[in-house]
Amino acid sequence: NATGTLEIPRDFIVPSCGGAVDRDGETVGTWPSRSAGLELGREVALIRRLRSSHPMINGKADAMQTLENLGVFSEPGEVKGEEEVGVRKKRWEILVAALEAYMELVGDLDVPTSFVIPNSEPWPLQTRGLPLGARVMAIRSM
Repeated sequence: NATGTLEIPRDFIVPSCGGAVDRDGETVGTWPSRSAGLELGREVALIRRLRSSHPMINGKADAMQTLENLGVFSEPGEVKGEEEVGVRKKRWEILVAALEAYMELVGDLDVPTSFVIPNSEPWPLQTRGLPLGARVMAIRSM
């Protein structure tokens, strides 16, 4: 993202379709067919935890540097000033998209506290894995 961090939900799995579609129906990216089904969120979490001892990185300085350049080791929220405002705005936009999708699909906003947006169609790609029920509960308790 614009802050230099990768915000990949832990349960994100690379879709088998050729590309992701945004809220306006535009194709926003494509995935190589060989990566279909890859548990990318789980793999990134494991790489973050193991760092240089991960089997794919062990002894490969260039691999470690590539991952650092991609922002794999930067945690979301490690930003300040204007960048932080941008991160908050993006998170708000994702939450709104999730609420709009929930309303359209379910017909109300009585979101169960344990509800997490599934990693599948018809949910918008950027909302998948979002703990929507917990977010709604937090907002209502303010």
